[in-house]
Amino acid sequence: MSAKKHKVRNESLPHDQSLELDPFNELVARSGNTFHCEVATYFRANGWSVLLSPYYVDNATGKVREVDLLCEKLWEFWNDANPKISRVFRMQLFVECKYIPENTATVFWFDEGDKKSVRELVIGSVPQFKSHTPLSDHHYYTQRIAGVAKLFASGLNRGDEKEPIYVALNQSLGALIQLGSFPTLTSQQATEVEATITCKYPVIVCSSFDRFRRTDIGGSDPAPIAHNFLMEVNYAFTNSASRPLRKYALIDVVSREALDRFLEDLEIEAHAVRLVFGF
Repeated sequence: MSAKKHKVRNESLPHDQSLELDPFNELVARSGNTFHCEVATYFRANGWSVLLSPYYVDNATGKVREVDLLCEKLWEFWNDANPKISRVFRMQLFVECKYIPENTATVFWFDEGDKKSVRELVIGSVPQFKSHTPLSDHHYYTQRIAGVAKLFASGLNRGDEKEPIYVALNQSLGALIQLGSFPTLTSQQATEVEATITCKYPVIVCSSFDRFRRTDIGGSDPAPIAHNFLMEVNYAFTNSASRPLRKYALIDVVSREALDRFLEDLEIEAHAVRLVFGF
């Protein structure tokens, strides 16, 4: 009787099959690729073209690196007098997706941003903002959180090269530098484009801000971070001609729960560019 029962279990094999599949399900559950794909799906569902994990060669080290997502959206504004002619605003986001484990703790130190450099950065991407009022509608100005993050630290004790925020910062900035001339992912509909404005932004999308806290350079108790924020970075790099360069950058740090708000801010910016175009 016992032998017969043993034979039936071997014929059906439900237990053996589940053991075989478990490692694969576990790999999917633990992989950061799951969050990576979730963010890609979100951007695609909201009208963005997405390139998954483009690779590039780091000019400084000669190593091959990759960024999680290159996202692009095109806003095309038509001239009412001639529907075949358009003016185009193109935006590219160099996105690093960062899953934040529950056993981590990261603190960001905030301070007032460099207002002069922020203005120069915005006008550098959209020169027409210099003489138009929509400057304040650029998404760098529509952030709800006071100040910008200038320092950060985590309790992982892995060293800078493995610290999650440090890695995400370097990957998004590196992609912006090395892939800045990447061919466009979308094409305009009009047969003739009268003018084009292109903006390129580094972005870090985090699975959650639950394990983040903020404090001030002047000293304050760490407090939860409720909104998307900006990190301010002054960085040096080597271009393809081995020439050392130094630049100022702002990096959007966005939570998965607040991606809607982030895209709303980008839409406000696109509307401001439309006003710059005179439409």
